[in-house]
This record gives sequence, structure tokens and C-alpha cells, in this order.
Amino acid sequence: MIFQRALLIFFVFSLFLGLLGCIRKTLPIDTACPGIYQPVCAPDGKTYSNSCEARKKGFTRYSDGECPA
Repeated sequence: MIFQRALLIFFVFSLFLGLLGCIRKTLPIDTACPGIYQPVCAPDGKTYSNSCEARKKGFTRYSDGECPA
């Protein structure tokens, strides 16, 4: 009985941490991004200087390289 309860608590805690990781994909606006130019194209059609800048805008999906003109 104690083992089952401990296993349930572990499972719920692991699930919580997993969901927390999924929710927190964006970066705070005041995050300092590196000055390295590695352009990415976000779904809004804009090119961001690197993936950090795109994540600060809330994008979790983007493609490498500049967006087509």
C-alpha cells in the first residue's frame, strides 16, 4: 500500500514537471540573447536574428534561415 502511494505521488509529480516544461517554452522579454546572427524564419513570416529572439516573441516553431521575400 505504501509503495503504491509513493508510486502514485512520483507519477503525479513527474507529470506536473512535464507539463510545466511544455508550458514554459517562451523566454521572458528581458532575456539577453546572444549577438550571434543565425537567422530563423517564424510562422509570422518575419526573420529573427536567432532562435532566442524568436522564442522571446513566443514562437516555439521556426525554420533555419531567412524567410522568403
